[in-house]
Amino acid sequence: MGVILTDAEIKTLIEEPKPLPSGYLSKLVLKNKSGHRERELELVGSQGSTFRIILRQSLHNVLDFSAILTFVHPTSQTIRLRRYNGKSHEHTNKLERQTFYDFHIHLATGVISYQVSVKTPMLKSRIAMQACKMQSTV
Repeated sequence: MGVILTDAEIKTLIEEPKPLPSGYLSKLVLKNKSGHRERELELVGSQGSTFRIILRQSLHNVLDFSAILTFVHPTSQTIRLRRYNGKSHEHTNKLERQTFYDFHIHLATGVISYQVSVKTPMLKSRIAMQACKMQSTV
C-alpha cells in the first residue's frame, strides 16, 4: 500500500512555506502537449519537503484547467494535496455520490476510507481527494 498521511501531516505540508525560485515565471509558461498545455515546477519547502506545482489548460476550452500542488514523498510517491479544477465537466464525489457542474477544489484528507477506496488512474498516490464546490467567478 502507498503512503498514508494524517490530516495533521497534510496540514503541515500545506502550511510549509514554499519559496519560488528566481525566474519562476518563465518556468511556468505552458507548453503544448497533446490537446492541452502543461507545465511543472518543482519547489523545496522551508522544512526541506519537495513539492511540485502542475498547471494544465485545454487548448479547446479555457475553463478546462487544473492547478495542482503535489508533495513528493521521500519514497518518490507523489501525493496531490490540492487540485483546483475549472468549470468544464460534471464532477461526482465517489464516496458521497454528489454530482455537480462547477469550479471545484480537491482536498487531500487523512480519512482512511478516502485514501484506500479511490483507485482511479488519475490518482498516482492513494490519497483521495474530496471535492468541494467553489463559487463560480466567471
